[in-house]
Amino acid sequence: QASNRLAEKNLIVRKKGIGTKINKEMLVTRLDSWSSFSKEMLEQGKTLVNYEFKLKKILSDKTVSLKLGIPIETPVYRLSRVRGIKDESRVYFISYFHPKINFDETFDFSRPLYDLIESSSGYIATVSKEEISAIISNDKLSEKLDVDIGDPILRRERVVLDRSNLPLEYNIGYYKADNFIYSVELRR
Repeated sequence: QASNRLAEKNLIVRKKGIGTKINKEMLVTRLDSWSSFSKEMLEQGKTLVNYEFKLKKILSDKTVSLKLGIPIETPVYRLSRVRGIKDESRVYFISYFHPKINFDETFDFSRPLYDLIESSSGYIATVSKEEISAIISNDKLSEKLDVDIGDPILRRERVVLDRSNLPLEYNIGYYKADNFIYSVELRR
């Protein structure tokens, strides 16, 4: 039964006539609880690699303003990162942060993001409201994730809230569909 549960979660791979092995390449995110991508990968024993990192102050557009509950053209930080495991990018994140979040280019962004927000600004991320959809890769996503144009991509859009249910972050994540699983456990 235990090996059946591991196979259902795609943590092991069974091949008839060959045997069973650990699926070291699959990234799994559980939807019954929530934490940062960095923490999830650390918990799974994965070594996370940052292939691209850009922190920039921009003026919020209509969508970002709506998601963060701020006026249009408010200065906000935008953080874009391409992350993955050794020799392979897996996810492309674009985050926009509420102006109350204090960031500095000298911060150690290798730390889990929500730990960094808590220590630098005092806000604790407690809720993540997420929407997940399937899309196909365009030119930009193909370049960032090293996939072919038209390949399937998992798009996750979320708004992260603090203890007062006020927005901290608006994030769009693009995941390679062939090696990423969202795991959901529902109870009745």
